[in-house]
Amino acid sequence: AVTGVQTCALPIFLAPRLSMHPLRWRLGSRGVQRVRIAHMPPLGIQSVDRLAEAIDRSVDQILAETGDAQVDLVGVSQGGLAALRWLQSGGASRTRRFVALGTPFAGTWFAALGVPLLGAVSRGVWQSLPNSPLIAELAAAGVPAGVQVTSVAIPGDPVAPLASCRLAGADFITAPSTRSPLRHQALILSSGCADIAAGVLLKPPG
Repeated sequence: AVTGVQTCALPIFLAPRLSMHPLRWRLGSRGVQRVRIAHMPPLGIQSVDRLAEAIDRSVDQILAETGDAQVDLVGVSQGGLAALRWLQSGGASRTRRFVALGTPFAGTWFAALGVPLLGAVSRGVWQSLPNSPLIAELAAAGVPAGVQVTSVAIPGDPVAPLASCRLAGADFITAPSTRSPLRHQALILSSGCADIAAGVLLKPPG
């Protein structure tokens, strides 16, 4: 089976666009063959709002080229935060399903480790902290009506612990554990995550 709409993949924080190709390949091998990697600002260190604007441009381009009315989104880590921000800012009408892989919707204290190195140039680092205004705003706005949202987390992920990945109104799935010591980075390499994401995206409507 092939998804009826284009899937737009959103990269992880501090990772180049190229890093999403393993996930794209894994989704394609499971039948999700219309996958395009979004054009995001370099390394994704900008504010979540800037990233959401980039999603808006990518989705507009996809819909213009394909003639589709909606897309599916797969957001990894902070890419998931940006996707939720975009959905809450008007993107919901152009979205069918959204799968978040290792996205700390409740924020992550792991981001505090990046403050000394990136805090001066990356607003996104500050916005990812659990006590940030952005995290509170995302929680207050919730899941937009009409969009099926699924949050997937890997046990033992130090960046996005299971509890931080829960979002009111979203389905929550725990992926199989991985032996990789880089559990958060394994989100784009995990066969288990790809299985879950593909299952959600290929599920018949209704």
